[in-house]
Amino acid sequence: MLVFLGILAAVVAGITWGVWELMRAFISPTMARAWALMATVLLPLVGWGCYQIGLTESRGKLRGIDAGIGRVTEAAAQAIDLRATMAWKVPASKQEAMTVPLPELDDIFMVRPQLKSGDVIDL
Repeated sequence: MLVFLGILAAVVAGITWGVWELMRAFISPTMARAWALMATVLLPLVGWGCYQIGLTESRGKLRGIDAGIGRVTEAAAQAIDLRATMAWKVPASKQEAMTVPLPELDDIFMVRPQLKSGDVIDL
């Protein structure tokens, strides 16, 4: 990790030195001062703008989550209301469960397949 940080620091120092040399060679001191003043004055404005963008994005994400939860709870409420309505409308005599004849247990012989050790089942 320290080697990586050392390499990163060397790269940043090299880029900084290169930019410094280019500015000294091609930009007048007056122009460099104007650029530094402009960057210094605009820095709070850029910070405020980034804050506003982040605030808008977070509000949008929270509203999206809220809308999704609202739709799920609405669907669950409708399902519960449907069950209650159906139970109320259908008389108790017609609510008998269907019966299915099952074979005797002695006639059924099932062997469950066993997994080899180390096998993985993806669900």
